[in-house]
Amino acid sequence: MVLHPVQCDGCNRDSFLGFRYKCQRCYNYQLCQDCFWRGRVSGSHTNQHEMKEYAVYKSPSKQLGHSLRKSFRCVPDRPSRGLPQFPDEPERTLDLAHIV
Repeated sequence: MVLHPVQCDGCNRDSFLGFRYKCQRCYNYQLCQDCFWRGRVSGSHTNQHEMKEYAVYKSPSKQLGHSLRKSFRCVPDRPSRGLPQFPDEPERTLDLAHIV
Protein backbone atom coordinates (compact mmCIF):
# COMPACT_ATOMS: atom_id res chain seq x y z
CA MET A 1 0.00 0.00 0.00
CA VAL A 2 1.12 3.53 -0.68
CA LEU A 3 0.96 6.51 1.67
CA HIS A 4 -0.57 9.64 0.14
CA PRO A 5 0.64 12.75 2.03
CA VAL A 6 -2.41 14.83 1.07
CA GLN A 7 -5.64 15.71 2.87
CA CYS A 8 -8.83 13.84 2.05
CA ASP A 9 -11.59 16.34 1.29
CA GLY A 10 -14.27 13.91 2.51
CA CYS A 11 -13.02 13.10 6.03
CA ASN A 12 -10.18 15.68 6.36
CA ARG A 13 -7.61 12.98 7.15
CA ASP A 14 -4.15 14.53 6.62
CA SER A 15 -2.52 11.49 5.01
CA PHE A 16 -3.86 8.05 4.20
CA LEU A 17 -2.99 4.59 2.91
CA GLY A 18 -4.57 2.91 -0.10
CA PHE A 19 -5.92 4.36 -3.30
CA ARG A 20 -6.39 8.09 -3.79
CA TYR A 21 -9.16 9.48 -5.98
CA LYS A 22 -8.84 12.87 -7.63
CA CYS A 23 -11.77 14.74 -9.19
CA GLN A 24 -11.34 15.65 -12.84
CA ARG A 25 -13.67 18.67 -12.52
CA CYS A 26 -13.05 20.17 -9.08
CA TYR A 27 -9.64 21.78 -8.62
CA ASN A 28 -7.45 19.89 -6.13
CA TYR A 29 -10.33 17.75 -4.77
CA GLN A 30 -9.08 14.40 -3.48
CA LEU A 31 -10.72 11.54 -1.61
CA CYS A 32 -9.28 8.62 0.30
CA GLN A 33 -10.33 5.11 -0.64
CA ASP A 34 -12.85 4.84 2.24
CA CYS A 35 -14.65 8.10 1.38
CA PHE A 36 -14.75 7.25 -2.32
CA TRP A 37 -16.24 3.79 -1.73
CA ARG A 38 -18.80 5.18 0.74
CA GLY A 39 -19.83 7.99 -1.62
CA ARG A 40 -18.88 10.74 0.84
CA VAL A 41 -18.62 14.19 -0.77
CA SER A 42 -18.18 17.78 0.38
CA GLY A 43 -18.41 21.29 -1.02
CA SER A 44 -19.52 21.62 -4.63
CA HIS A 45 -18.25 18.14 -5.55
CA THR A 46 -20.86 15.51 -6.49
CA ASN A 47 -20.72 11.76 -7.10
CA GLN A 48 -21.49 12.47 -10.77
CA HIS A 49 -18.01 13.95 -11.34
CA GLU A 50 -15.42 11.75 -13.00
CA MET A 51 -12.67 10.62 -10.62
CA LYS A 52 -9.21 9.31 -11.43
CA GLU A 53 -7.69 6.58 -9.27
CA TYR A 54 -4.06 6.85 -8.12
CA ALA A 55 -2.16 3.89 -6.68
CA VAL A 56 1.11 5.84 -6.36
CA TYR A 57 1.94 9.31 -5.11
CA LYS A 58 4.08 11.72 -7.12
CA SER A 59 5.17 14.84 -5.32
CA PRO A 60 4.66 18.14 -7.20
CA SER A 61 8.44 18.42 -7.70
CA LYS A 62 8.57 14.95 -9.30
CA GLN A 63 5.62 15.85 -11.53
CA LEU A 64 7.40 19.04 -12.63
CA GLY A 65 10.61 17.12 -13.34
CA HIS A 66 8.71 14.54 -15.38
CA SER A 67 6.93 17.29 -17.33
CA LEU A 68 10.22 19.05 -18.11
CA ARG A 69 11.85 15.80 -19.25
CA LYS A 70 8.90 15.14 -21.56
CA SER A 71 9.13 18.67 -22.97
CA PHE A 72 12.83 18.40 -23.71
CA ARG A 73 12.31 15.16 -25.63
CA CYS A 74 10.58 17.24 -28.31
CA VAL A 75 13.64 19.45 -28.85
CA PRO A 76 15.66 18.33 -31.90
CA ASP A 77 19.16 17.04 -31.14
CA ARG A 78 20.88 19.02 -33.89
CA PRO A 79 20.12 22.50 -35.14
CA SER A 80 18.53 22.62 -38.57
CA ARG A 81 20.88 23.38 -41.44
CA GLY A 82 18.84 26.21 -42.89
CA LEU A 83 16.69 25.96 -45.98
CA PRO A 84 16.42 22.67 -47.89
CA GLN A 85 18.58 22.26 -51.00
CA PHE A 86 16.78 21.71 -54.31
CA PRO A 87 18.39 20.50 -57.57
CA ASP A 88 18.96 23.01 -60.37
CA GLU A 89 17.17 20.79 -62.91
CA PRO A 90 13.90 18.94 -62.20
CA GLU A 91 14.06 15.15 -62.15
CA ARG A 92 12.99 13.27 -65.26
CA THR A 93 9.42 12.06 -65.12
CA LEU A 94 8.69 8.35 -65.31
CA ASP A 95 6.78 6.96 -68.28
CA LEU A 96 3.93 5.00 -66.70
CA ALA A 97 2.01 4.45 -69.97
CA HIS A 98 2.75 0.70 -69.92
CA ILE A 99 1.02 0.25 -66.53
CA VAL A 100 -2.65 -0.64 -66.85
